[in-house]
Amino acid sequence: MRRGRVLFIWMGFPCTSWSMARRLTHSGPGPLRDGGSGLWGLPDLSERDEAKVALGNRLLRVTASMAKEAIRLRIPFALENPKSSRAWLTEPLKYLVRRGAEFYETHFCQFNEPWRKASYLLCFLAPVLQHVLRVCMGKKGFCSATGLR
Repeated sequence: MRRGRVLFIWMGFPCTSWSMARRLTHSGPGPLRDGGSGLWGLPDLSERDEAKVALGNRLLRVTASMAKEAIRLRIPFALENPKSSRAWLTEPLKYLVRRGAEFYETHFCQFNEPWRKASYLLCFLAPVLQHVLRVCMGKKGFCSATGLR
């Protein structure tokens, strides 16, 4: 990046441990994080879940560090994660917003994917993306792009 050979950076990290899909229900795995004091990982997790949280934390920090350096060097970037991701609540990503990065929303179904997946792109110096991203406007469970459920 520092050599001036990078024109744009597209970033993302797995949302698995940051997902709000893991909730306190009897039908699935419990949460790994919450939106408060457990944002960086809940206490009393299994060894396997602790490893998932630790990996998620490392990947978020590395990604945020790259984005911070891109901002310093004025290199445009986009960072994708689900709209409901708890990652957006973290200080490293909030810092990027304070430094000028902006959120744009898109839905994957608008690009012929079989799922809606509402996602945010946290973008810096990339206003052109807002013109190519699309949001599903479908009603009653039908996709506005494909007409499918």
